[in-house]
Amino acid sequence: MQAVIATSCWNAIAKDGDTFSMQLEIGLPYQVQGAEFEEWACPVSLTPLFGRLADIHGTDAVQALALSMGLARNLLQQFLQDGGRLLADDGSELTIDAILPCVADH
Repeated sequence: MQAVIATSCWNAIAKDGDTFSMQLEIGLPYQVQGAEFEEWACPVSLTPLFGRLADIHGTDAVQALALSMGLARNLLQQFLQDGGRLLADDGSELTIDAILPCVADH
């Protein structure tokens, strides 16, 4: 990802007890060239679970950015529902609302 505009990292514990560091990166939205209508895309990655995901497309930069953050929230929520845990540096457990409070569930 060329231009990372936001990043966050947490300690994670998988359902099987494996511990690792999880990092979310959101890239700079960019206008898609050659599209029939105005279209924007935003890079997103959630490593090591998924690495770089397909860029998320929207009708403008704000929508592409919001959809990217929504995808990250949904993937993190699935990780938690599957028995994973996310921890702050002090060892306290993090909720999805503590991590991405402004992104609505879809």
